[in-house]
Amino acid sequence: MGEIIHQGDIFRYQRKFQKIVAERKDLFAQLLQGNFENKVTFEVPVSGLAFWTRFNVSFSLTSLQEKAKGKGLLLPSNCLYQNRTVTALRLGFAHLDEKDMCDAVSLLHEAYQETVGAR
Repeated sequence: MGEIIHQGDIFRYQRKFQKIVAERKDLFAQLLQGNFENKVTFEVPVSGLAFWTRFNVSFSLTSLQEKAKGKGLLLPSNCLYQNRTVTALRLGFAHLDEKDMCDAVSLLHEAYQETVGAR
């Protein structure tokens, strides 16, 4: 371990990781904005690997979760947050490559459309 630190490998990996995360964060923000337009609000996280995404209308997140699951998209229960005034998701992005990210946001939007349209 000392040799890896001494050679600077860890710092090179860290810089590479930070660059990849920044690129993925930007892409994820663009995908959310492009697919959901004015249907959600979010802020690009300064640090961290997930977006807190708040829907502008109230609906059942459990229904969204079921519809997403039917499309092959898993929305873990611990990522759903809902009360009388807030309907939101914690959406991780860093583990996804560009294609998977595009697919996931598209599937989430389809499930959202079906859920909100079904009300």
